[in-house]
Amino acid sequence: MVKQPKLYISLLFAGTFLIASLLFFACGEESTTGPAISHEVPFALGITDNSGGTHNGASLLYVTFGDNAKSDATHVKSVRTNSPPVIDGSVDGVWSSAPASNVACAPMSGNNNISAATLKSLHTATDIYFLVSWVDPTGTENTRRHRYSYKNGTWSENDENEDRVFFMWDIAGAADGRGTFKDAGCMVACHGEMHPTKGKADFWHWKATRTNPASYSDDQYGDSTGRSSDDGSGAYSDNGDVQTRDYQAPNDPGADAPFLYLNVPGKPKAAPYSPNGWNNGDELAAYVNKVPTGSRGDIQAKGKYNDATNTWTVEFKRALNTGNADDAVITTQ
Repeated sequence: MVKQPKLYISLLFAGTFLIASLLFFACGEESTTGPAISHEVPFALGITDNSGGTHNGASLLYVTFGDNAKSDATHVKSVRTNSPPVIDGSVDGVWSSAPASNVACAPMSGNNNISAATLKSLHTATDIYFLVSWVDPTGTENTRRHRYSYKNGTWSENDENEDRVFFMWDIAGAADGRGTFKDAGCMVACHGEMHPTKGKADFWHWKATRTNPASYSDDQYGDSTGRSSDDGSGAYSDNGDVQTRDYQAPNDPGADAPFLYLNVPGKPKAAPYSPNGWNNGDELAAYVNKVPTGSRGDIQAKGKYNDATNTWTVEFKRALNTGNADDAVITTQ
């Protein structure tokens, strides 16, 4: 065995110690600072009550991703989870892992006196989830939009509206002459004609009467040609016209069912309308709820109203990337 000189051994030990020290301090610095914000995606929020279709909200918010992502009045931090919530309008325990952003709601189209909303977000490798809650200033669960009433052989339609939640996302450079959606949100891209004049925007539109009974949100888009529904069929259709119904509840006349369903799992299927046997005061829903199809059926959403607190809570779920050209791609990094 050949003995190495003492100087060689000393230098080898010193070099090894130096490399180990550098690795130690490098790792220590990384663990202290943690990962930076990986990404933030702009969006807008609008909330409508029953006061004539007016809506309040925030024209520019951000959903943020990453351990050090912002969470404040304009930034909604989305937390990664392996146990996503059930979309049923109830607040599952997993939502406690996501910080709440208390968002101020300002008048956007008229003023419905909704002053604030609370938002949370979760995501998995494939899907994103939102929880939106707010106090309804009217103190009413508005789910009777255009409902029909029978009197003396004729039907009449009420003038009620419905509670709604509206999200807007940029698909491809949404803007108008005043600027871009990325800079100022929906105030420059959709108000007035309710669609951008340049690029394309994605609209998520939950409606308490028309989409909530089927546990979905409507899915639409806007571009220079106007506002359109995504490809496929929606979660509702009109129940005939004012005097000629298409459907009634299975146990009508006289059931006064709040909603009519065609193919919603666990719900009774509506029967063909018959003009016979109706009495004064009988009511019929103005819409028929159904499971949407195609790109228009991308967004699961369900809301529940708490009568004791006059609070709506609505949950949303959508794929981060649906693969459809009429949907925004939400990237997490």
